[in-house]
Amino acid sequence: MKIKKCKCGRTYEVPEYVKVERKTCGDYSCKVEETRRRARDSYQRFKQEHPERFNVTYEILCVLCKKPFKTKKILSKYCKDCKGKADASYSKKYYWTRTRVSKVVKVICLNCKDEFETARSNQLFCGKAECRAKAASYYSNRCMKKNREKQRILGKARSISNRHCDNEPCVVCGSNKHIHKHHHDYEKPKEVIPLCPKHHKAIHSWDSV
Repeated sequence: MKIKKCKCGRTYEVPEYVKVERKTCGDYSCKVEETRRRARDSYQRFKQEHPERFNVTYEILCVLCKKPFKTKKILSKYCKDCKGKADASYSKKYYWTRTRVSKVVKVICLNCKDEFETARSNQLFCGKAECRAKAASYYSNRCMKKNREKQRILGKARSISNRHCDNEPCVVCGSNKHIHKHHHDYEKPKEVIPLCPKHHKAIHSWDSV
């Protein structure tokens, strides 16, 4: 075993059979620093091998003043005189989009009957733990009531389809493993097509079979 010392000061052991020795103790911060060092070294090496790529200047037309200017960045849009104006206009626009506050309204909670302030006028429950739990059940029940007819048709179709196409292979590939029962129309629950999971998923996602 070889004992090495990391740059952070810690010591670590390296077995003798290891050909490529690591340069860090294995700590996360040391690994990150080593990765950054390698990236810097590779960038400097590339810069020395290809100096012509870093000495190119481009002539670009400024977006604001419509005057040509020279730069090393091909994606530049503004000259030096217009750069400050562009940054100021962008920061002002960004500030107003990020700090815009909606109108605060007062709402009475359906559960505890307390008045609370919120930026959402359709919010029905306050932020208390018991009220949040009540809100979850309230919204789930409301969703179930809305889709109750759809759930009834689905349940009926699935219960009937369990009695049909038993032990039938997939109509596409002929597989007998994990057969699904596909309905083109849930109003006709007896019209069932046996499919394997792959082709059942392909039909529902409009993939080519």
